Amino acid sequence: ELMTDQLNSQNDAAVVACRWLQNHTSIWETWLPDATKCFPQFGLYNEVSKTFVRDRADSAGLGCRACESGSFSVELQDDKGTTHVCNPCLPGSAQPSGAAKTCDPCPRGEYQDAFGEASCTRCPQGTYQDQKGQSSCNMCPNGTTTLGLGSMAIEECRCEAGSIMNEGLACVP
Repeated sequence: ELMTDQLNSQNDAAVVACRWLQNHTSIWETWLPDATKCFPQFGLYNEVSKTFVRDRADSAGLGCRACESGSFSVELQDDKGTTHVCNPCLPGSAQPSGAAKTCDPCPRGEYQDAFGEASCTRCPQGTYQDQKGQSSCNMCPNGTTTLGLGSMAIEECRCEAGSIMNEGLACVP
């Protein structure tokens, strides 16, 4: 098509190529890289507002950036194809590293009650957590407490100072 146009118009090759580009944008636009096509571990980021965004509805100023600590990358399918966005970690989980594909469940003895956190918190004294991925800790039974932080089992709950456990497994003064 280009050769025929050049022969018929007698124009310079650059002029003919420019005309072809102007008349066939639907063909060559797909060849251009899409700045909003984010890969796993990255998410859509608005350079103007300096925030991660959840969609490409307004693509002005959008690019890709590594997901921050406390978040993870998930795939997004929309009318422009596949990209990735950063979602905050859910309560009961955390992500200390950036550019992550998942959040890690809090280990036993720890919890996280907020969204988008980089770390879990050890259970306070007087509480324990015997399961992974929890958003709170369990209280020790009345009259008992733990010796420190991060207790992982109810068996770590002991009688408070000044009392002792009797044969019925109750703490008595």
